[in-house]
Amino acid sequence: MRYREALNLALREEMTADRNVFLMGEDVGVFNGAFKVTDGLLKEFGEDRVRDTPISENTHCLTANLRDGSVSSILSSGRRNWSDLMMDQ
Repeated sequence: MRYREALNLALREEMTADRNVFLMGEDVGVFNGAFKVTDGLLKEFGEDRVRDTPISENTHCLTANLRDGSVSSILSSGRRNWSDLMMDQ
């Protein structure tokens, strides 16, 4: 199994197990994510749970802040340097 396939399987398992889990990030829906990591998730779980976002540090901060217990967000970011900015928020 390739690394991207393992990531896709892990995302699929978590989203199947808990309806409150959703995925946000750049190109995770229509374009199936960087290297096709999120391939098929939009079709399986729909736009309410797989959301494409603009390329924006603020979006990343929003996603992190949504983890209040009522929902669980997964952020897909192909940019490591933005993670540092998010940590400062």
